[in-house]
Amino acid sequence: MNTELAQAPNLDRNEMAFRQIYAHLLSSQQLTTVIRPGRRTGTDWRGYDPGDIVTARIIKNVGADWAHIAPEFLDEAYQICIEEVQKLHLREITQKHFRGMSHDIHDKQSLIYHLGTIYNLPIEVFSDESEITRISFSYTNQSK
Repeated sequence: MNTELAQAPNLDRNEMAFRQIYAHLLSSQQLTTVIRPGRRTGTDWRGYDPGDIVTARIIKNVGADWAHIAPEFLDEAYQICIEEVQKLHLREITQKHFRGMSHDIHDKQSLIYHLGTIYNLPIEVFSDESEITRISFSYTNQSK
């Protein structure tokens, strides 16, 4: 793919991307909360509002925002309803914020590691003042 011609990847506002490692948590409806870096509320970049119906899509081949390469997705997808969107700073994270998340994210350090790994960010960019967004959702029981 010629990255010079590629457009900046931008998921449709009614989509949310998940790595394949979490597909079983989506299919069993165990995953109900995610934390994303930055502000992801309302009309913010890749933002959501409570009540939004979103298609949870599973990434087949990861993209790279920095290289303007969009991800490729599997056909499997799930309809979810955004229940709550909380803009927080890392210093505000408590144990209750991890309810509904994948089992590999259970405290602030594992969250920082996860965000760094998924978004290709060095650990140094994270501080207590880093903005994150906690997004909780339910399933509409409609697979796509």
